Amino acid sequence: MASDTSHDGFEPQDIRETLERVLDGAQFKAAPALATFLKYVVEETLDGRGDRLKAYSIAVEALGRAADFDPQSDPIVRIQAGRLRKALALHFNGEGADEAIAIELPSGGYVPRLIRRRDAVGTQTWRAALPYALLAVAAAAAFFAILWHFASDSRDVATAPQAPVRSPLPTVRVALPTVKKQSVGIDAEAYGQALEAALTRFDETVVVDRASNDAAIANYEVRVGFSGSAPITGGVHPVN
Repeated sequence: MASDTSHDGFEPQDIRETLERVLDGAQFKAAPALATFLKYVVEETLDGRGDRLKAYSIAVEALGRAADFDPQSDPIVRIQAGRLRKALALHFNGEGADEAIAIELPSGGYVPRLIRRRDAVGTQTWRAALPYALLAVAAAAAFFAILWHFASDSRDVATAPQAPVRSPLPTVRVALPTVKKQSVGIDAEAYGQALEAALTRFDETVVVDRASNDAAIANYEVRVGFSGSAPITGGVHPVN
């Protein structure tokens, strides 16, 4: 039975209404796996089972993994949690900028945190990030098509037995050159973050954060360069 007590000063009904609006937003409509993840952890917390939110329960009950799922050998929950954090930040800096309640997933855990909107993280406004986001969405669609063509070709080629791939999906990271904004006329880091966020909207691909330890498990890399004020791509490359 759902809990009737308040959570972080908010009533369950208000939280659920916020959750439904988040799930109806563009960041989650295009990524049903993230939507299921978010709904599961919020509802479990509201029902008083937040202390039971572990990688195993999320994988089996929210992500559809088999009962023999091993969180030590498969990092899918940590990777999806990273995607979820980015999607939530983008939503509350964009469509959800006027929400009274913000939902966050703190690093290192799976229990969502509810905060008043004025305290939400992310200092860059969505308006400032919008040009990068628009560029990144277009680039992500092209990258995704190339990536899956590349991955399909790789599966068709007979190879010697290899160690099991840690994720059953193509795992990709974005590689950015080290450049100064003054020299290229564009914020490379902001573009990189926007591109990562856009790529995460494809549930058939796992995108790992360049700054995390999980970047080492990527088996594909999207390389980006800059020409003047325009980002240019170097395509999708397998990671040796």
